[in-house]
Amino acid sequence: MKPIHFLFFFLIFFSKISLIKSNECVSTKNLNIGFLKNEYIDYEPYLYYELGNFASISGTSYNLELLENNNDNFDIIFGEYYDLKKFQNRNLALNDEILNFYKKNNIETFGNILPLDLDTFVILSKDNQERLSFDDLSNFFSPIQYSLGINLIPKEQFIKLITYNLKGALIQNNDINLEYLLSLYANTYENINKNIIESNFLELVESYDSYENTFTVFSDGVLLNKNMNYEYFQLFPHNKYSWSNEEGYFKQSTTESAISFFGFSAYINNEDALAFICHLIDKHTRTNTFRNFNLQISPLSEIEIEDALINIPQGYKDILIDKNKNIFEIDNYGLENYEKFLEIISNKTGITEFINTNNYLN
Repeated sequence: MKPIHFLFFFLIFFSKISLIKSNECVSTKNLNIGFLKNEYIDYEPYLYYELGNFASISGTSYNLELLENNNDNFDIIFGEYYDLKKFQNRNLALNDEILNFYKKNNIETFGNILPLDLDTFVILSKDNQERLSFDDLSNFFSPIQYSLGINLIPKEQFIKLITYNLKGALIQNNDINLEYLLSLYANTYENINKNIIESNFLELVESYDSYENTFTVFSDGVLLNKNMNYEYFQLFPHNKYSWSNEEGYFKQSTTESAISFFGFSAYINNEDALAFICHLIDKHTRTNTFRNFNLQISPLSEIEIEDALINIPQGYKDILIDKNKNIFEIDNYGLENYEKFLEIISNKTGITEFINTNNYLN
């Protein structure tokens, strides 16, 4: 074989290997998986379950352990998106299966963090209820139940909820809409179930199952769990009014948007470990995740449940259609002022000590 022909063959051969690698879910034989500690939701049993399934199919061995300042030691790290964002972002070459998964769900990926969960907020009730605004909820009173069951810890979860209430607007000082919102929370606090404010997710579910609350706040993924029984749900209600700086008065809000946030996600250190991600995004794995693991992991869009044979109400399909159009990240200013917000909501601090505006609410 002439040298020029050998060089041509060499280039073609190895370019095909590279192309195959980029288009297929090829797995390393030893997976080292880390996970971040989460006091609200425990993902560890779920990860063990799916790693076991993956190992039985692929012949891969694995190790799973809690991350402790050694993130470079792991092929993949799992945790909440806002925690993984604190790590250094890197470029990531994805294979076609993963690229198509995110493209179909109309989700843009950035660097080496792959979201596996997109949450918006809903309220559930065991009884049939009428649709209500946050203003209605703040005045709701039941003589036999707490009006609202809600978890206010961890702080990232609550700042997500504040951002949701403000429809994605930046949380900032001297904002009239923030003043209005915090006053509604302060009114609601009187009838909130104080026993579960610092609870984890399982304790929140137990409170709901025990009929302690008329309404309970969850992420929308609970609606797909086969053991979650409810008579009524709606998006967490938005404020009835919002302040218009242009017109100088409160206008009635007419639209409800499914403001959403990335939740459970994967941080990729090793591209050779992407086969496990391919396993997790497989439609059968995803359906099993939604139905049989009550972790609030929810679909990225309605595409994920089209062929899943899951009978869900049209109202939730509408939420899934809408929620990937309004994705936001946690507001740093909100995180910095989390304790102050809690003091205002629990009526330990007057709102005027934090927000110096005229009282537009009277």
